[in-house]
Amino acid sequence: MIRVHQIALPLDHPPVALPAAVAKRLKLPVEALGELQLFRRSVDARHKDAIELVYSVDVAVADEAAVLGKLRRDHQVVATPEPLQRPSIPAPEGFASGERLRPVVVGAGPCGYFAALFLAQQGYRPLLLERGKPVKQRTADTFGFWKGRLPFNPASNAQFGEGGAGTFSDGKLYSGVKESKRHGRWVLEELVESGANPEILVLNKPHIGTFKLVGVVRQLRERITALGGEVRFEHHVTGIELAAGSRQLQAVLLADGSRIATDAAVVAVG
Repeated sequence: MIRVHQIALPLDHPPVALPAAVAKRLKLPVEALGELQLFRRSVDARHKDAIELVYSVDVAVADEAAVLGKLRRDHQVVATPEPLQRPSIPAPEGFASGERLRPVVVGAGPCGYFAALFLAQQGYRPLLLERGKPVKQRTADTFGFWKGRLPFNPASNAQFGEGGAGTFSDGKLYSGVKESKRHGRWVLEELVESGANPEILVLNKPHIGTFKLVGVVRQLRERITALGGEVRFEHHVTGIELAAGSRQLQAVLLADGSRIATDAAVVAVG
């Protein structure tokens, strides 16, 4: 397929305008276009009296090489990249049966949850430890404090608890980071799988939405546990234990004085 960027159309354009504009850019009749797939959509509001929707689309044509050759000087017309190949690191024998120590993930924010989800998908049965409370109780504590009904809870508030510091934001999902392997796409796909609106896959600056985000966070947790992982709340990790000599990780240490044996940990504390 061919990817065509920067197709700008009026905000109220009819549906037929998009394939017509793509055909014009490719210097082909509309009838020569095959399947059209929306890759990205953004809003150009720099001119308030002429707001536009700007599209990037993938389109199938009969002779892609000929079209790309004809338009080689147009840098907004390129071959569609190969689909993202997700990494695969299947767990060795012993994790499914519990014979091997499972990895520990510290922190139930975005990094922690996606690390735990990936490990669970690969069969490692991760244990995720979070100092705060589940998102439902955390929401009650946070809004109770904001409204003056409850005292401030240092471990359950707008900063700490399931979902991380951004749980009560509007769920912005974009950054200025450029990545060649497009792992950000995997994150978006997993969020959709967990209940986010599929539109986040094509919006240039996607948002999940504050109240929708809370449900997505819960669904991420349920997916991790369904795959054999475990999430423990109100477990405050304060340190690690290393073996003498080898300096190999032996355990993570908790604020209550207990220890959890492990030989691998992901520290995702924000």
